[in-house]
Amino acid sequence: MEKSIVTKFCIINTVCLVLFQMIHIIIELLKKNVSNSVELTQSQIMEQMKYSKMQSVFSYLTYACIPVSYTHLRAHETLRHL
Repeated sequence: MEKSIVTKFCIINTVCLVLFQMIHIIIELLKKNVSNSVELTQSQIMEQMKYSKMQSVFSYLTYACIPVSYTHLRAHETLRHL
């Protein structure tokens, strides 16, 4: 029996969320490895900034994968959207 499109979407969505969360954790660990000393050098600060930018991208992708209800979408509409 063929899986419905909704079921396939839910599976893909869940896998993406788990993957993005794993990447987020890995980046957090990389940031901690860089900042294991009391005083950071300029290169360590730059390295942390790079990881922070990567984290923000994956955070955005994670939130973009979370479905919201029609009512939630309507709550954000303004007269401009109508």
